Amino acid sequence: MFAEPPRWVTEPPVAPPEPERRPTWRGRDLLFGFGVLLLGLVGISVAVALLVEPPEGEFRPEDFVVEGVSFTVAFELVLAATVLLLALRRGMSLRDLGFVRPRRWGPMVVAVIGTYVALGFYALALGLLESAGVDIGVLDEGNTIPVDRSEETAVYVLLGVAVVLVAPFAEELFFRSFVFRAMLTMWPAWVALFLSGLAFSLFHINVSVIIPFTVVGMLFAWAYRASGSIWTSIGAHAIVNGISFVLTVTQTTA
Repeated sequence: MFAEPPRWVTEPPVAPPEPERRPTWRGRDLLFGFGVLLLGLVGISVAVALLVEPPEGEFRPEDFVVEGVSFTVAFELVLAATVLLLALRRGMSLRDLGFVRPRRWGPMVVAVIGTYVALGFYALALGLLESAGVDIGVLDEGNTIPVDRSEETAVYVLLGVAVVLVAPFAEELFFRSFVFRAMLTMWPAWVALFLSGLAFSLFHINVSVIIPFTVVGMLFAWAYRASGSIWTSIGAHAIVNGISFVLTVTQTTA
């Protein structure tokens, strides 16, 4: 009978499948998140003013370690919950947030080493300014952990959990998985690195750490992006906080 026509005559070409679009953050998510952050900071300030009654004399944070840690942990958990709820609303999974096995762990090591290099250079710069007769004042206060040698063991345990476990998890989830990634959708990577690092430093409400903590925040964001996993920045944050906590406790109890 008749010969079959060529396949290209009977079957139209098939278009290649569109690449899968992963859910991502939007600008209004970022605004909402920063709103929660600001309200939380104001809420903690009001709570401390209303519930914490300092003895006669100057207010000393180390006199209210339990109250301070409790407020801080609650606030950190609110930040983490905010990110998770926003992610659920956007259809984002834990994998989308970076809770996957890192492609490599090297960025975590680089972030930890880079943190101490940045802090060292900052301390050196302050020393040079001071030797030149410049009043460094508030720039030399640091971000010390408030603790008193008279505290019971349970207080140290509570403080350790807050500093080494809760803070790294909640802050990395908020500032890296959320803030940094949201900024990546709006600006070039270097802008997102800087602005998210600046937001991280301002979060600590301490003028003396704005410059070094901005660099630290940028390092953690870089580690997150370079490894493809939030576990690297959480790990780096936990290591840095853990070393600071051990040194503080050792010096306090010595």
